Amino acid sequence: MAYIDFPEGLKGQRERKAFWLSEPGLKLIAGWRRNGTPLTKIAEEYIGISKTAWWGWYRESEDLRKAVATSKDVANLSVEEALYKRAVGYDYWEEIWELVEGEVILTKKYKKHLPPDVKAILHWLWSRLPNQWRSVQEPLEKTQYTETIKNILVAMKEVAENKEPQQVEVTEDVTE
Repeated sequence: MAYIDFPEGLKGQRERKAFWLSEPGLKLIAGWRRNGTPLTKIAEEYIGISKTAWWGWYRESEDLRKAVATSKDVANLSVEEALYKRAVGYDYWEEIWELVEGEVILTKKYKKHLPPDVKAILHWLWSRLPNQWRSVQEPLEKTQYTETIKNILVAMKEVAENKEPQQVEVTEDVTE
């Protein structure tokens, strides 16, 4: 089943091709590729054309070739690289172009530094080292101390209810 239904026949073929080779269609195709969808699945299941028709479109359209050029791995690595650069900081060149005597020329070029970003650092650490850097830590295990307090509270409740309290064994000095 195709992502968008088009009329049957030659008119439907033209409309389908026009849509999928337009900006909105190419954005959808590029998104599917970034998500890791195989080209044959995009062609046959999402667009509703044969592999042969797909490769014909591919040969004809530079825009389609650009849209499918970025695979899931390339997209993920590009974002990872950008996050890493933002986390550690980086240098870049800034250029000032001005109109001088009717001609646009480069008037200034200087190096700038973008310092590390704390949010990017934390995101990187939470993603890469979750056991050491996760924002919510596991609760502490029950200790003998907390068990002793629980037993004392149970005994106090029984006394308040006029029951005979159970013998509570204190294994450590809780007065300190």
